[in-house]
Amino acid sequence: MTAKKQDLPEGNMTEAAAKEAAAKEAAAKEAAKPKKATPIKVVRDIWDDDGTRIAKGETVNVTVEVAKKLIGEKKAERADPLPGEV
Repeated sequence: MTAKKQDLPEGNMTEAAAKEAAAKEAAAKEAAKPKKATPIKVVRDIWDDDGTRIAKGETVNVTVEVAKKLIGEKKAERADPLPGEV
């Protein structure tokens, strides 16, 4: 037989609520962290979220997630130096 919510002692419900609050707080801190940026070289004209055109050949800093997406779509390539080229 499984315990129903009403059968649980009040202390367990408070503990569960505290765990949920802690998880939400941790998620909020993670979202507030600045996202790491990386340079990419645009190989096809693209438009940012604001509708601003970024021309072919420009080097821009974007988040790692956006860089992976654009590189995967063949719209950009890495612009950071390889180890030992610095």
